[in-house]
Amino acid sequence: KRRKLNNGCRMVDMLVADVDEFVRVQFGTDYKRVGGSDVERLYHCPNPDHPDRNKSCSVNIEKCVYNCHGCDYKGSFYQLAKKVGWENPHLLITNNGNSAIVQNGSLSPKPKKIKKPLKTFTRQELADLQKENVSRLKNNMKQYWDGYLWDDDLIDLLDIGVCRKGIWTFAHHNRDGDIIAIRDHKGRIIGDGTAKWYAQHLIYDYDYDNDWILSEGEKDFITSFSRNGQVITGTCGAKSIPKNRDGNYDFSPFKYFTFNANGYVAYDNDDSGKKYGLIIGTEILKEYRSHNIFQIQWGDDCADKFDITDAYDEDASKGIKYMEAVMNAKKIKLPPFKLNSFDILRGSDADTRPIKQSIQIVDKLLVKDKMSVFGGTAGCNKSMLSMQVGMAIANDEDYVLDFKINVKGLKVLYVDTECGIDEMNRRYNLLKKNFPNWHGSDRFIMISRKVKIISDVLDDVEDMIRMEQPDIVYYDCLYNMSNGKNIAKNHNLSPITDRITDQKMEYGITPILIAHATKGNHEQGLTMDRIAGGSHLQNWAEHIVLLTRTNVENMRMLRIDKSRSVGFPTCYYGMEWDGDKFFMKNIGVIDNYREWLISEQKKLMWSEYLNNIPTDTFNTKDWLNEVEIMGGKKLRTAMGYLSEMVRCGVVTTPHQGAGVYTKNMSVIANDNDGE
Repeated sequence: KRRKLNNGCRMVDMLVADVDEFVRVQFGTDYKRVGGSDVERLYHCPNPDHPDRNKSCSVNIEKCVYNCHGCDYKGSFYQLAKKVGWENPHLLITNNGNSAIVQNGSLSPKPKKIKKPLKTFTRQELADLQKENVSRLKNNMKQYWDGYLWDDDLIDLLDIGVCRKGIWTFAHHNRDGDIIAIRDHKGRIIGDGTAKWYAQHLIYDYDYDNDWILSEGEKDFITSFSRNGQVITGTCGAKSIPKNRDGNYDFSPFKYFTFNANGYVAYDNDDSGKKYGLIIGTEILKEYRSHNIFQIQWGDDCADKFDITDAYDEDASKGIKYMEAVMNAKKIKLPPFKLNSFDILRGSDADTRPIKQSIQIVDKLLVKDKMSVFGGTAGCNKSMLSMQVGMAIANDEDYVLDFKINVKGLKVLYVDTECGIDEMNRRYNLLKKNFPNWHGSDRFIMISRKVKIISDVLDDVEDMIRMEQPDIVYYDCLYNMSNGKNIAKNHNLSPITDRITDQKMEYGITPILIAHATKGNHEQGLTMDRIAGGSHLQNWAEHIVLLTRTNVENMRMLRIDKSRSVGFPTCYYGMEWDGDKFFMKNIGVIDNYREWLISEQKKLMWSEYLNNIPTDTFNTKDWLNEVEIMGGKKLRTAMGYLSEMVRCGVVTTPHQGAGVYTKNMSVIANDNDGE
């Protein structure tokens, strides 16, 4: 037993001796005892990895670990011994990290200490405790306060004091000004020890149109506040950001600062200050993206851990090094943020982003990269006109329909879902004869559906786009791409337009969707409200061109009714269809488009009513007597006829609203005969 006990003692002596020798060699003898029992020894000593005058490295000899509070230099004695080549590093391994003590002559783990519950303080008790510290500071102003040139009123405003050991004590207040915690400078906290914003009873009254400062610690707060700075600081150091009860960051002090106010993160000049200053600045910017936030840049001549207070200690009146750090501040920017369905464009980015100008492939008719709709009434030759424009583009013509073609060398894909491959072939060859120098065959590609059931039309179109890589794609027509669904319902229409949009975005095409006009309401003229497809189609389209038949056999009218990217005329263009040559030509601008839209039957009816009125001039009562009483029409219908005749120029009214009209039918009859 005696031999066994002696061997156990020698093991402990060997362990202690090896550890002490290792600490002496690796960490030196310049240390400060900061706690621990006779067995558990805790020291603060200089960090051998970056020697300085500060004892920044904690060494726990019992657990054989070390940790520097100024950098990432930390680990176990065993790891360090292996790194430096220490003999017998295994002798520095503890018993699973537990403390080693001698018990009955052998090594045994030290029993864990039972922590006593922390004492709680009422707000009044905290106020009374700090009152003593404030009083002690006021009695020793020259020793503690006067050298900083701080505002004397802040002692009572912030309840600043010093304890019996001469250490600064800072009171932490809630928004009502009650003391809820007391913190020794870089030491213990009594009361509410959670991270919070310092001086909450003051910082929410700042001027939100002026600059603000985020400092590191209470002393920098007092220094800046004494010099009229709108300063904010946390209570638990650079690494800690105050949080709300829900666990999210509490950035409420920064919420209401306007775009005119710059924010400056002014943490200490050390690795921790630079790293965590950028982190908190970025987090604030994530919450309030319109803020302008900068991180100050301390100069090379500033010592390690240099801060705002140090700057004013050197130069009490100006704090030149701090001012220079602010002048050299770098703006904090968020990393690029992407959305799945959207591109983000901030004003600051748009200021320098190159402007992509709108390019009109064909003046007024076709804009590059824009979703276009070409709508027309039944039998107005809208498909033929579309093919004519597409073939002119593919053939590098200078003009089509007297509209200039601005972009050459483009490839066109024409998707037909109506007439079939034989009719497409016939139309193509008839149109081609109108181009004296035709050479666009390789750049005008057509596909035509085989069957009436076309559930996969857009899949085939995408395959063709991928293979041929066209610049312009005509989708002829919308109705046949709906697979029999009612395209007046937006939920039936949007899958088609969404798919075409996807093809435009992915392959860079300019899509033109050909659509039908609804039946009836011919006299309304060319307005996009008449396009079959509901409001969604009008909202989706970025450029709309319309075509209609007229009351003259070979006469058509064309009009541009919408464009989001270019200016456009609202006039009506007369288009003459040559059925023999299978070609359309522009015959000029229409002055009074309504006369070309009136049906022959309605014109004959108006003429009959007017002929029954004996005089060239008549009033409203004469008209109603003829149409309502003698003709048996309703009052509303009779007045509607009269309004239409005025708009079309069939009759004129010298004095608007006077109810007197003059017959003018002969003018239109002569014009039509001339046409």
